[in-house]
Amino acid sequence: DGGGLYLTFKSLNKQFITVQDIEFTNGTSTEYQGTVYVSNGTNTTFLRCTVGSGTSDGLVFGNTANNFLIQDCLISQNARYGIRFLDSGGIMQNGTITGNTVIWNDTIGIFMQGVDFFTIGTNTISWNGDSEGGRGLAIQHSPGARGTINFLVINNTCNYNAISGIAFSGNTAGLSCNHGTCTGNTSSYNREIGIGFSYLCYDITVDHNTCDWIGTNTG
Repeated sequence: DGGGLYLTFKSLNKQFITVQDIEFTNGTSTEYQGTVYVSNGTNTTFLRCTVGSGTSDGLVFGNTANNFLIQDCLISQNARYGIRFLDSGGIMQNGTITGNTVIWNDTIGIFMQGVDFFTIGTNTISWNGDSEGGRGLAIQHSPGARGTINFLVINNTCNYNAISGIAFSGNTAGLSCNHGTCTGNTSSYNREIGIGFSYLCYDITVDHNTCDWIGTNTG
C-alpha cells in the first residue's frame, strides 16, 4: 500500500520480466505515472495482478514497450485511467491485453495512445468514467506524434461506461487511427455511444458487434 512500483529498463533488447500474483493498491502517483509505471519495458508480462484504488492511473507503460502481455488482472477504482499506454517519442508495439477485468476507473478503462500491432481481447471493460465523461476502451493517436495502426479488438465486454464503450480517434493535425479490426464485442448500456469514431479513422473493419440500449449506436 502507498507509493507505487516504478520499473525502468536501460537495455531495451534484453529485458524479460514477469510480475505475477501481486496486489498494488492505494498507490499515490503524479499524472502520467501510475501506481505501477513501466518505462522503456520490453518483454514485460503482468499476470493475475491487482492494481486498484490509485490516486491517478493504475498500470502505465511509457516511452517504449515491445512484446507486452497483460493477462487475467483486475484493474479497478483508479482515479484516472485503468491501463494506459502512452507513447512519448519511443516505439510501442506487439502486445496483448486479454482476460482482464477493468472496472470502475474514473476516466477511461483502457487507453492506448500511439501503439502499433496489438490485440485487446476477451476483457471486461465496464462501469468506467464518472458523471462528466469517460470511455471503456479508447484507441487513438499519441502526444508523441504517432498514430495507431494494425490492431485487433475482439470479444470484449464494454458495458455501462460513461459516454462510450469503445472509441477510436485520430486528430486534426493528421495523426490517424487505421488498419484495425473490431469484431465480436458487446458494447451496450453505455450512456451515449456504443462504438464511436472521430477525426482520421480509416480502414477499420467493424462487424459482428452488439450495441444495445445506448444513446447513439455505431457498429
